[in-house]
Amino acid sequence: MFRKKILLYIIILGLVIFMPANLETANASATQDKMNELKSKEQKLEKEIRQIDHKISENDQEIFKKETEVKDAKEDIEKLKKEIAVIQKRIEERDKLLKERVRYMYQSGGPVDFIEVLLGAQDFGDFVERISALNSIAEQDKTILEEHMSDKEELEMKKTEVANELEEVETNLEELKKLQKELDNQIENKKKLLKDVNMEEDELHMELETDISTEQNTAIETEKKRPSRGNGSFIYPAAGRVSSNFGDRSLGNHFGIDIAKSGTVPVHAAASGTVAKSYYSSSYGNVVFITHNIKGQTYTTVYAHMRSRMVSTGQSVSQGQRIGTMGNTGRSFGQHLHFELHKGQWNNSKSNAVNPIPYLK
Repeated sequence: MFRKKILLYIIILGLVIFMPANLETANASATQDKMNELKSKEQKLEKEIRQIDHKISENDQEIFKKETEVKDAKEDIEKLKKEIAVIQKRIEERDKLLKERVRYMYQSGGPVDFIEVLLGAQDFGDFVERISALNSIAEQDKTILEEHMSDKEELEMKKTEVANELEEVETNLEELKKLQKELDNQIENKKKLLKDVNMEEDELHMELETDISTEQNTAIETEKKRPSRGNGSFIYPAAGRVSSNFGDRSLGNHFGIDIAKSGTVPVHAAASGTVAKSYYSSSYGNVVFITHNIKGQTYTTVYAHMRSRMVSTGQSVSQGQRIGTMGNTGRSFGQHLHFELHKGQWNNSKSNAVNPIPYLK
């Protein structure tokens, strides 16, 4: 009996000693499983967000194309209307001339008057001259009639062109409405996905980006070969209000400013330079990095979360040139432009970031 008690005591003691370690191991394993599950879920969301962003960019480019076509068609219509007005004026003036000509012929007896003119010739030479004059009048009448008919045909042709252009405008406007509706639906779907992402935008900007040092070095060398461009100042890259400033936040530093505005908002190069990198980033979304050489100083500007990009890596851009459209791509919680200015090269630690506001004019 005593031995049984001792054996039971030893078993209980062993459980007490080893249970915490086993429990800790079990808890660690469960935590790791949970982390792996969250990471897998986040990667899936990231993929879905990327797909939506690409679709948004495609639709935005198609919308821009259709808007341009509508604009060009409307300009063509205005041009055609002016041409029609000129032709109509010529036709009206010629109508008036022809009516006077017919009235004169009627009042003067028409063809009989021509016979009297010929019979009134003083000699054969005068007779020939009168025939020549009458032929000239007939040729002029013929030319007037031909021009009149030609103008009327051209008028009908121009009117047909206007009708075709108007029909094309209506078609493009309908397609624009459809594309815009698709775009709005895609943006709403993205908002729903972002609710499942457990990180704030400030944290997301701290994520590591693709190494762009090679592209930046190439852009710097390209800029060095050019004369210094600009007067040291930068222009605002987009219209809108500054919704978030540069500096400290509760979740960390904000290394740029956010400019927000609804609708289709063009994004422009803040200064002349060379595009160091233009690509899609999981955190920045559609982003463009531009290297500038101003009075011997290298600067880098960053334009993030754009709906679409209109420049490519290595391209030279001028100050004010459109480089994209403000958007909501990447880890973004609403349409805006995240704009950074770095005195020197861009790096993951953002150590060269400066407040853009004092530099913007």
